[in-house]
Amino acid sequence: MSKFVMADGRAFPSHTGNTKKMDKYLKICNTFEIPEGSSKVFKINDTEIVVIHTKGNFYALDNRCSHQEGPLGLGRILDRSIICPWHGARFELQSGRLLEGPNCKNLKNYIVQINQDETGCPALFLGV
Repeated sequence: MSKFVMADGRAFPSHTGNTKKMDKYLKICNTFEIPEGSSKVFKINDTEIVVIHTKGNFYALDNRCSHQEGPLGLGRILDRSIICPWHGARFELQSGRLLEGPNCKNLKNYIVQINQDETGCPALFLGV
């Protein structure tokens, strides 16, 4: 059975049919490629996106901090937030909202879905 989660933690409408019919969703990796408590950066259409796996959920945000473009993929995951390694700005994973730090803007977040890929393995699909 498929599990659908939006980047902000809300349930995503169920998808019926195979993954090839998921318009505007791109398979980025299998779920096992991002272990619990870690992150991985993907470049999609010239945009770096960090996908974070924490507390059983996957979240996707712009990889570059809105302060001075620090690489959030190298940041520390704390509860349901990520901390920029350069100047300590902290962003909420569900929304990309700035929680604390220097003069920053909120980050863009992306929809993440978990569904079976063409081999039947659980995979992450990113709304693009």
